[in-house]
Amino acid sequence: KDPIVDALVDRIIFATDRDDLVAATHALDRILLWNFYVVPQYYRSAVWLAYWNKFKFPDKQPAYVGADIDSWWVDLDKEKALAAKYKGGN
Repeated sequence: KDPIVDALVDRIIFATDRDDLVAATHALDRILLWNFYVVPQYYRSAVWLAYWNKFKFPDKQPAYVGADIDSWWVDLDKEKALAAKYKGGN
């Protein structure tokens, strides 16, 4: 929806020689880097994450972060129980 970007893309597509192609590509690169664009890709509304059951995390998670694993911590009791379970072969 940006007429300048559209014009540069057309100029790249219909470039008549390499110099014109390189100049248009560099100009498009500068425009795209200067602005902030989001390219929609695949989206899943849930975050799938596998983890050992030895962590605790805040009851309230930040919005729009997904799995904020930087806010998790190790629960020592859970960690000991998990280690005992796997050490015993159960």
